[in-house]
Amino acid sequence: MSKTEEMAIPSQVLTRKDLALTSQHISFAGFSSMEDMLIVEQPLLRVPLDEMRTQLKTQQRLWERDYLYCSNVLQGKLAKADQENAVDTLKESAQIMVARLQQLRQKLSELGSKADGLLKDTQLRYEYLHALQDMQVESQAFEDWCTIRLQRMVADYMLRRGAFSSAEKLAATQNITQLVDFPVFAQIRKVELSLVPDEHSTESPSCAIALAWCSENKITLRKSQSTLDFELRLQEFIELVRDRDPSVLKQAALYARKHLSPYLQETSDSEEQKNEASDQTHPRAAHTNTQETSRKAWRALGLLASGPGSWQYKDLYDAARWKSLRDAFRSIALQVYDLPASPLIHIALSAGLSSLKTHSCYSTKAKDFTPTVLNAISSQTSSMFLADSMEPDDPSRSDDRHPDCPICHTRGLGTLSREVPYSHQGNSRLICRITGKEMDDTNPPMCLPNGRVYSEEVRCYLLTSRPSIS
Repeated sequence: MSKTEEMAIPSQVLTRKDLALTSQHISFAGFSSMEDMLIVEQPLLRVPLDEMRTQLKTQQRLWERDYLYCSNVLQGKLAKADQENAVDTLKESAQIMVARLQQLRQKLSELGSKADGLLKDTQLRYEYLHALQDMQVESQAFEDWCTIRLQRMVADYMLRRGAFSSAEKLAATQNITQLVDFPVFAQIRKVELSLVPDEHSTESPSCAIALAWCSENKITLRKSQSTLDFELRLQEFIELVRDRDPSVLKQAALYARKHLSPYLQETSDSEEQKNEASDQTHPRAAHTNTQETSRKAWRALGLLASGPGSWQYKDLYDAARWKSLRDAFRSIALQVYDLPASPLIHIALSAGLSSLKTHSCYSTKAKDFTPTVLNAISSQTSSMFLADSMEPDDPSRSDDRHPDCPICHTRGLGTLSREVPYSHQGNSRLICRITGKEMDDTNPPMCLPNGRVYSEEVRCYLLTSRPSIS
């Protein structure tokens, strides 16, 4: 993970002015068009749509299972209709099927209610993104849209850091609850706390909830060539052999025979296994994962003969494995739910700060530079205008840094921007340091007698307000 991805956002660093500048400038910085902004916003629609797809598959699976059960029961009973007590048996079977179908109806009703909620969330998110197409960058509507986007990013950052109550209060206050993926992060948090409980919790680490999550998402995990399920099974085996009681060791041996034996393959696969792997989407990755899990499974069997005190298996008995499992689960869960690995605010800040960052933002020697050609006349020119226009102790006015540039605030976003590369500008733009406006054909740059360059607008102001300067 790069430094930019690990970049934290300390609350004491960002001021209210910094956040305003972030919302106004960085929301569109680094993007050449509105379509480019929508690329970053893809997870906003993907998450509820993927959840709806998962629920539809669950409904289909439940329906097919119960339909097949009832169909087989009816066929079996009808085949034995000529036997004695067939009517009583058929009535009993019918009652069982009715009860089962009623349970199916209740489950489908619950899933349908969840699907309706997801559909409403998807509609709201679509309208939120679609509104961007009709906005102008300079309009108040776009600024409000960017403000909501910033609040969403802050809430996403809080959820990833575990500050659920703060994120819920922020979302409720700003009325953006349906734009934030609370259910997804709540599920991720639940599994993480089961693997690494809170320091104030009395519960012991457990893989049960994580294994249940893997079972629900086994198709996606299989496609991504994830070994999370194996690592969780291995950890359960390690916890069994940690207790050296003979009866528990017997349970550990049975557990290994049931759950680890499928991974006990020879390290050098046969040609038939290689041919099977070549038919997969990622044959080399699949082959590598198979070898690695096989090696770990064979090595884990040695734990039956070696206790926690043995140096050969110190890494397997290490309690830090729980934190590694938590981190591995977080990584694969974000992939399953189509969420970026880094917080959204990190991605936006990395792109926005990089697009705004220039060498002049960190320049402190520009104030000592005077063109050689103008050395003779610079000393003869009054500087009363500059003296009146800035405070002596204002650091933003003592060099090339701009007062409205978020990168130039050395105690705010300027600190974070040190982690990102400088912006590549194909064409130079001249900005008047007095008015903050761009100098172009309609407002060209003008050189004053003191050697400093300002816009035509500033020159006209000097001629009208301070005739003595001319």
